[in-house]
Amino acid sequence: MNEQNRMPVGYMLKRFFPYFKKYKLTLFLDLLCAALTTVCEMVFPLIARNITNTAMYNISALTVRSVMTAALFYLALRLVDTAANYFMADM
Repeated sequence: MNEQNRMPVGYMLKRFFPYFKKYKLTLFLDLLCAALTTVCEMVFPLIARNITNTAMYNISALTVRSVMTAALFYLALRLVDTAANYFMADM
């Protein structure tokens, strides 16, 4: 495409945004759900690292309660991830 025929990005966005006015809430919720799924994917390695480091450096601190707390936290994150994926797929 010729450089002279290109429209500025700002101009194109100004023309494009009015079409989204009706769907602002849906767009916001979809982007929020996408962010939540990303956070949920990034937290599992942190949980695993925490448990591993605790087991390596202070095995007495690794109790059933601490492992179950981490597991329940991860289960809650998975439920949030599932709900967010359902919302994104259904909308």
